[in-house]
Amino acid sequence: MKTKMVVTVLLVAFLIVSCTPVVKSTPSETAIPTGSLTPIPLTPTSTSNSSSTEIPQSSLLFQQDFETGPVNNIYNDGIANWSIVSDDTGNHTYCNSDSNEYSFLVFGRNNTWANYAVEIKIKAQELSDTNAVLLARFNGNIGYYGTLNFKTHISGLKLGDPFNASGWKSFQGDTNSWQTWRLEVAGKSISYYINNQLIASLKDSELSDGMAGIYIFPHFKICFDDIRVWALTSDGQIAQAPSQPIYPPRSLMDRLASHKFPKLFYQNQDNYPSTDALTQSAYWDILTFSNELTRSDWGYLGPSGSIRSKNPNAVILTVISAQEFFPWDDTASGKDFVSRLKPEWIMRDTSGNPFPSFCCYNSRWSIMMNLSTDVSTFIPDYMNETEMKTGLFDGIFYDGTNEVWWQAQPASNRPGGPIDINNDGKADTTAQLNTAMDTGLQKLLGETRRVFPSGSLITGNTGWDGSLLLDKNSKTDTILANLLNGRMIEGFLNWNAQGIDWLKSMRAYYLMQQVSVEPRIPLIMAYCTGKDYDHLRYTLASSLMFDGYFTCTNSQETGAAYTANWWYDEYSIDLATGKAVQSLNAKGYLGLPVTEAYNVNDQSETLATLLTNNDPKAEQLAWRRDFQNGIVLVNPSDSSRTIELNGTYRKILGILDPKFNDGSQVTKITLPPQSGIILLTRP
Repeated sequence: MKTKMVVTVLLVAFLIVSCTPVVKSTPSETAIPTGSLTPIPLTPTSTSNSSSTEIPQSSLLFQQDFETGPVNNIYNDGIANWSIVSDDTGNHTYCNSDSNEYSFLVFGRNNTWANYAVEIKIKAQELSDTNAVLLARFNGNIGYYGTLNFKTHISGLKLGDPFNASGWKSFQGDTNSWQTWRLEVAGKSISYYINNQLIASLKDSELSDGMAGIYIFPHFKICFDDIRVWALTSDGQIAQAPSQPIYPPRSLMDRLASHKFPKLFYQNQDNYPSTDALTQSAYWDILTFSNELTRSDWGYLGPSGSIRSKNPNAVILTVISAQEFFPWDDTASGKDFVSRLKPEWIMRDTSGNPFPSFCCYNSRWSIMMNLSTDVSTFIPDYMNETEMKTGLFDGIFYDGTNEVWWQAQPASNRPGGPIDINNDGKADTTAQLNTAMDTGLQKLLGETRRVFPSGSLITGNTGWDGSLLLDKNSKTDTILANLLNGRMIEGFLNWNAQGIDWLKSMRAYYLMQQVSVEPRIPLIMAYCTGKDYDHLRYTLASSLMFDGYFTCTNSQETGAAYTANWWYDEYSIDLATGKAVQSLNAKGYLGLPVTEAYNVNDQSETLATLLTNNDPKAEQLAWRRDFQNGIVLVNPSDSSRTIELNGTYRKILGILDPKFNDGSQVTKITLPPQSGIILLTRP
């Protein structure tokens, strides 16, 4: 169950008790304070085993009283505008502005706190019949929640699947006094207090650790102060805070430099991925997610999110289409984006109706945007404001950075008439459409580079052959040169029937890599079923001839979103045993390449040279690339190839496909047509 769904259930569950609001003006924003953190007496834990009257500083996991200047180690999701303000006494507090969205704050950079108490002072800026929630052991979309409503009720709650609630008590709040709000999690015991009064308690063992924070319902204006998190023992006594050195988040360049081969790319187009999918995604190197996750599952994202806490080298990209939008989109991000589009930015047909772009999701059509208009500058500005400024993402993945001719072609089931890009009532030719849209796309990508934070990665989906249309004699790809850090080939080696063979796909792959912006991150996405191991090895081995990040996901032929990210034997190997394991420590087992891809019978003949010259010979030979800890072979031809390895290597000792990956030692190997293999250097 997703967070927004759950809290809606909570709102409905609260019994409404009316009262007359006492409204005060919103505190005025003041200059950022420059004082020092002032130790203040902390409310003692209310567990029966505690004999302390004050929380010792040595027990503190986190503290913030907003008197120290810039707010550090408090993440806010950027939905509501949070700022430090001063009350009538000169005390500095942290207050939000009015927002029609749910809003979050998370304390500290550690999502693995286990036994602790989180305490915070809260005061409503104005009474509102809505709620604030205190979070403990929070992991992206589930946690233990203590709720507060200044007009109705409060309760101690455990949220997950299934939903559970415990201990309702009435509470009458006003805007004149601070309330001290505390949630304790110790072993299986969860206790919730307001002003030292026990509101609710429960026993539960589902969640063992997680972040602390707060969650604010729409249109609830609140101020916070004196946040403290301190360690408890599993039986609820005050404990010494564990010695935990604080490691700064790794820079983007350091994370990219740590990625070794095979490099893995994760794509999930689900607006609401499952908890299991989000947890498993940490095994990949570069991840792309719907921009809806900024609102629904932000706890997994960013430097302190669950993904990078598990895999500090993960790189996370937000996703939006550069070419189309979905009028029926009922997500918060989708509705917001569509509401801001101007009519003149929408592509029209010759009758003036919105032009249907792509049939997907229960036969509903998306609508094309006209990149020759100012939408090409609006999209980068919008994504910067709503996504990149949150600090959750390292860059963006633009879907639809490819030629649009195929979407503009007549289709038997396409509603509407032919496309009219300049609104003159006449159908435009493919050349006119591509020229105008290519120019608009270049403007969009250039604007993205300008407005996004410095160093942000800018990538895109450039379709079946991974490139805009190339002349067969062209030796470089110029249309998107120096605009993207990487492009994705969609359905890699899946389009022979459409005339996109291995030669054309690999040529586009190599040429687009050569004109990408540093750091270069080519993205290769093949179609798989999860058990087609031969196809997996062929596509993965082909991708390893150059430097791309690889994934194999479900086909989109039925219009379904890309959501499957299967794990294969070839993805991570324990080099000591040669055995396939799903482990972050065993990823990148091949290390770095030590050669270019070369003809298995003539190392002086490189694949890059033949592809640049568009030489058909490239598809008739077998190719090899050497790495620090192994070699990769691929045979794209229509005939079997027996290859002398000039040394002894071993096959992977597989778990999913042990018949092929049998761990045997080999000095030569026969590759069937359209096949590939990874072999390990013997220990």
